[in-house]
Amino acid sequence: MKNENPILVALSHGLKTDLFPLVGAGMVVLGIGFDGDVDDDLFPVSATTMVQYWAGPATRLRARGYAVRGDVPDGGAVFDRVIVHVPKQMDEMQYLLAAGWRVLKPGGDLIAVAANDAGGSRLGPVLSDAGLDVSESSKAKCRVVRVVKSGVDVPDAPLIQWLGYGTFRVHPDTQMTTCPGLFSWDRVDAGSALLRDHLPSDLSGVGADFGCGYGFLSRTVLNQCAGVTLLHGLDADARAVAAAIINMQPDGERFRGHHVDIPAGSGLTGLDFIVMNPPFHTGARESHDLGRAFIARAHESLRKGGIMVMVANAHLGYEVDLNRLFSAVNKLYEGGVFKIYQCVK
Repeated sequence: MKNENPILVALSHGLKTDLFPLVGAGMVVLGIGFDGDVDDDLFPVSATTMVQYWAGPATRLRARGYAVRGDVPDGGAVFDRVIVHVPKQMDEMQYLLAAGWRVLKPGGDLIAVAANDAGGSRLGPVLSDAGLDVSESSKAKCRVVRVVKSGVDVPDAPLIQWLGYGTFRVHPDTQMTTCPGLFSWDRVDAGSALLRDHLPSDLSGVGADFGCGYGFLSRTVLNQCAGVTLLHGLDADARAVAAAIINMQPDGERFRGHHVDIPAGSGLTGLDFIVMNPPFHTGARESHDLGRAFIARAHESLRKGGIMVMVANAHLGYEVDLNRLFSAVNKLYEGGVFKIYQCVK
């Protein structure tokens, strides 16, 4: 099928120029990091398993008929081909390449792709420096690399080290479990820290943290608001939900994690309060619509009289939506690049 997605254009170019062959009869394929917008020539439905952490893309892939899982298998070498759309963050990139290599059969090939400005330009050197024999092609400002697993002289040492980069670890500042690839995984996000410092302490009842990540704000709510009986943590990234559940273990039944594509619906109603630091990027592109969707879903999920407390970058201009949806909008803080709102349904 025709597709204008640059990543898929680059992969199709690699196929046409014989960088790698078509999927043959009986082959099994693992795709990592792809959306529902995929090419049947590259990913035959009957032969392909998809790894997708994100709830929205995972739903779209399932609708196409793909088997989808939320993590990379850690079993034996069972795939004839692994295709990875690698992320820009280096630790996460190296982990996914190593995890893909681990499940690849001898004689199989690892294919990796990324936009040149999102990690593609360093894909070849990263794999070559690990001692692998790399073939490359370039198209649509993206790079595609291929490595065949010969079964002899496999350089295990760097790849074993890379596998460790994808594991959960404790954040040195917060003492909370996190991992590469999560939002603000290696630092405390400035907006979330600001909301922590201005969070009303009288929040109570049943609430939610929309876009909870590894649980920084959830931890704040449960620590500072004694009247909260149950907090739902919602995030589109399955790894974030898993980390948040680990971080909230001391609170037992006061916390429940949910893997949810919030713009498509939270699945919750009648909440007493919601806290959130909504995302405003889709990949590298700024998207005001994403934050607006979070606001709309928050309004739907609250009971009448329920409270939403939100931090946002000041330039995003969410006031129109807030004033249209909520009966009262109060600005708790404004300074630098942030604003904090407390809104009543």
